[in-house]
Amino acid sequence: MLKPPLKCIYCGNTDEKLTKEHIVPRGLGGTCTIPSASCKKCQKITSQLEHSILRGTY
Repeated sequence: MLKPPLKCIYCGNTDEKLTKEHIVPRGLGGTCTIPSASCKKCQKITSQLEHSILRGTY
């Protein structure tokens, strides 16, 4: 298991609760996660991007 970075891996935010981040998107079968790795704002952005790619609308 990877150690949590304690700040958002995308923007460096340390001011809010962080969410786990899949190393390989869950929609592509990824199961390995980094705990406490992304803030809600960045998680939303990466989630939207992943969904767009999986739908083929990028």
